[in-house]
This record gives sequence, structure tokens and C-alpha cells, in this order.
Amino acid sequence: MVRKGLRAGGAVVLVGVALMAVVVMVALGFAAAIGRRAVEELPTPTAMHASDLVQDTVIVDRMGRRIVALANGIEHREVVSLDRISPVLRDAIVASEDIRFWSHRGLDARGIARALFTDLQHRGRMQGGSTITQQLLKLTLLHGRPSLLRKAEEALLASRFESVLTKEQLLELYANAAAFGDGNSGVEAAVQDMFGTSAARVTTAEAALLAGAIHAPARSSPFCRATSVRKRQQHTLDRMVVAGFVSRDAADAARTAPISFRLADDRPSNDVV
Repeated sequence: MVRKGLRAGGAVVLVGVALMAVVVMVALGFAAAIGRRAVEELPTPTAMHASDLVQDTVIVDRMGRRIVALANGIEHREVVSLDRISPVLRDAIVASEDIRFWSHRGLDARGIARALFTDLQHRGRMQGGSTITQQLLKLTLLHGRPSLLRKAEEALLASRFESVLTKEQLLELYANAAAFGDGNSGVEAAVQDMFGTSAARVTTAEAALLAGAIHAPARSSPFCRATSVRKRQQHTLDRMVVAGFVSRDAADAARTAPISFRLADDRPSNDVV
């Protein structure tokens, strides 16, 4: 009876190993197929400019003062050059989305490893490991592609994309292409709608709150989710300190700084978070 039990147990183990081998082989075959298709359909990275993006028509008065922005698509966007984006807002975006942006060549192995480790810890998808370059590819050249195929293409194209555009050009494109929620894409439209000012004039507190919205724009309205938005702002400020973009004292001051919002009807609001 003991021998029969041992033989039965051994058979179960062998069956389990065989099934695992089949699963691994199928997964490898699927990955290889995705890789082949990605290579075959890979678009050619070209020099892009922020001005190529669809943007609003802005109506001004005879003194050049802004009256209203009319959307030319389903979202608002007003393209601005990098020198018209506050340095603290640029830093907040990099800290929030891709802290090693200035040093990697399109892919961030440490970021991918950290994201995978966090996902395993939480037994679910909690973080992404995509760089700003990869996200920009998703928003432009690879927009609308199937998810798995796009991920493979992002990895293949990222370093080539960085050989076509400078880091400054990539950041300018990303800042104008990224979604910030509430129907706004690009930093200028988001800042105008949320704070009633320009991307060149935001404070550290405003910059951190806005950059944090990129993580999940559909869930980042400060009017509906003030608590979660504030938590994301705090996270961005922490990342800015780690990156050396702001001092700990400046970050602590920004954490408690009140933020006034401008409502959709363009009247100043006294609401703060």
C-alpha cells in the first residue's frame, strides 16, 4: 500500500511538471509571436514637434488677453514650449513619472524591476515601469495599438526615439501630450482650467498636484477626490526631494500650502484642498 501511494504521488508530480512545461512553452511561443509581430509592424521613429498636436483655438482681445479657448477635439489642449513651463512643474512631472529620465536611454531597468516587485507584493497591478519616452510613444506613434503588442513595440522603439529627439524635446512633447483629467491634455490647458493661471506661473504645491494627476487622470479631479489627489501630491513632493529637485523644507512648506481652484465657469473659487 505504501509503494502504491508513492507511485501515485510520483505520477501526480510528473503530471504537474509536464503541465507546467506545457504552460511555459505556450507562454514562450506567445511571447515570440508578439515579438515577431512587433518587429514586423514597428513604425519608424520620426522627429516630432509639440505643434503637431491638435490644440485649442484661443480667442484673445485686442490687447492680447485671453478670453476663451475653443476645443478642436474631445479634449482641451494649448501647446506651449518648454521655456513657457515652470521649471518646478517640469521637475514635478519627471519626479512623478520617470525619476531617472535625464540619465536613461529610453528604458529604465531599475524602474521596471521596482514596478514588478511592487506588483508582486500587492498581488496586482499597482505600478507601471514605463519611462516618459515609452509613455510618449503610447500617446503618439503607438496610440490605439493592442496593449501587449504596444508594450513590446515601446521597448523596441524607446532608445531609437531618444536618438531622434533630445531629452528637452521629449519632455516638451510629453508635457503637451499627457492627459491630466477633467477633459484636459497638456499642462497649459490643465493649469488654465484648474488654477486660472499659466504653466509658467504655478507654485510648487500646484505643480506637484498637477503632475500627480498623470498617474490616473480619470480619478484625479480635486473637486471629486480631494483626499486621493492630496495623497498623490504628497507622493510627488517626496519624489522631488529624493531626486534633489527641491529641498525637504520647500517640500514640507508645499504640503501645507492652500491651493485655490478656478471653477469651470472661469470664476475664481475660494475652495482649497
